[in-house]
Amino acid sequence: MENKPNKIEVKPRIKTGFKANSNPVIIPITCVQNPAVVSTFTHNAENVKTFTDSVIAQGHTLEQQKNHNPEDFEDYAEKVKRMISLAMAKKLACSLEPMDNGAYSSLLAPIKSASVRVPAPIVPFIDQFGFIEGPNGNFSMRCQHFWAFNYFMHAISTTQVSFGGRSHAYRENGYFVNTRWTQRAGYIALGEVCKSEINSWVDSGVTFSLEFANYQTTLKVPRFERGFHGYSAMVAAVEKPASVMRALAIGSLLEELHDQEYNFIPEIVDAFAAQSVYFVDLDKDKVTERLAWYTFNVSTRLQVSLGSGNQWVELDSLKAHGGYGQLIRRDGDRTYTSPVPVTGSEAHYGVIS
Repeated sequence: MENKPNKIEVKPRIKTGFKANSNPVIIPITCVQNPAVVSTFTHNAENVKTFTDSVIAQGHTLEQQKNHNPEDFEDYAEKVKRMISLAMAKKLACSLEPMDNGAYSSLLAPIKSASVRVPAPIVPFIDQFGFIEGPNGNFSMRCQHFWAFNYFMHAISTTQVSFGGRSHAYRENGYFVNTRWTQRAGYIALGEVCKSEINSWVDSGVTFSLEFANYQTTLKVPRFERGFHGYSAMVAAVEKPASVMRALAIGSLLEELHDQEYNFIPEIVDAFAAQSVYFVDLDKDKVTERLAWYTFNVSTRLQVSLGSGNQWVELDSLKAHGGYGQLIRRDGDRTYTSPVPVTGSEAHYGVIS
């Protein structure tokens, strides 16, 4: 008998908890039970971006209504992005897989201990991220410590990022590497993030054609394992999204940096910056300094609008794990898939992107 996928349909309501937009968005979702359950997953940053955009749109409406001196949309949006990034950083730092926690907990200690306050309606969304432990299996986020540090940098970085005598304008969606960390924690983790980006593209079913004389055949693009330069050459003729082209470029630069024994010559620092990759020398004192800047320039400024009808709470009782909603991926206009069944509030937040 043919084994048919186990399909579970739920109708989650996407909402941030703010009252500016009272019309809920209802999206049907199909979760397909995959017998080959994997133990790791790639973080879906687009999910966070979509949620953040919703908070910005609704929050700015309240900003205009409640604040006697309202900020323009761009300045307000930047502050909301910083707030949610800092909350994400703390959550990911506090919900590492046990082995990763042993390896990276000390590196993330300043982030874990940071005092972070957010509007209460944001907490359920933030709390779904991190290592998943439950009856449907355990799933570890690839390079979770790296994502935690990067969300932290998105929250506290200034418009200019300087390293080795070079200064570059910070661009959104940049990757940050702390040069005080070990190679495995920093550079190798960035390479793994690039590898995950490439293989997510490959797993979507990418094919290419080869022609021999009068014979043409279609082949699947193989998954990437190692060697960014060689893989880039192999898929050079295959149409690729910008995110994959960037991942290949960053990976190739990492190989070059390794060959140079991590000698940060100006040319390679500039080449990384062109791909929005920034190197920083961040110690505990600098973390404390930047958090103080954040409190004064971001958190305090947002309390008028986002505090309207919403209690601000300290992120001091986050769960030590995340939810299965992180595993949901879009598989069509209104169709989503997951390796395990996802229902209830986990599904509600998992389909936001």
